[in-house]
Amino acid sequence: GLDDAANKNYVENFIQSLIDTAQASNGDKMIDTVIVAGDGRYFNADAIQTICRVLAGNGVANIWIPKGGIMSTPAVSAAIRTRQGGAAQGGIVLTASHNPGGPGEDFGIKYNEGLGQPAGEEFTEALYERSLELKSFKTLENVEDFDLEAPVGSAFALTETST
Repeated sequence: GLDDAANKNYVENFIQSLIDTAQASNGDKMIDTVIVAGDGRYFNADAIQTICRVLAGNGVANIWIPKGGIMSTPAVSAAIRTRQGGAAQGGIVLTASHNPGGPGEDFGIKYNEGLGQPAGEEFTEALYERSLELKSFKTLENVEDFDLEAPVGSAFALTETST
């Protein structure tokens, strides 16, 4: 499960590996807009808070989260392609359909790329290789949790570059 010592910082390490891979796939330029959502499974709300801190710690300026953090995988794909003219460069989806873990293997993280499609084999292999090399992750510390139940359209500035 996610609670044992072997999985300490699993989410942070996975997201750091993912963001490093996404940056490398983007001509070494940090992606600036990412959707983060889940289907409401175990650990959804906590994982969203952690993921957003790692994204912001790496310089991702815009992190879009649906009310309650809940959105299906097909809806995330559609939002990547259509919200603000397709401004999102990817989406992190919390679901058990990929990388299952947690109690009853009911938690996992997957990444959809810029056209809303699931990350391809080249991306996932690069992410895995990066995860084997990773020695540290970047995150924000001493930042209060943001309200996942805030009204639609709410904005929270986690860093000075957040928009």
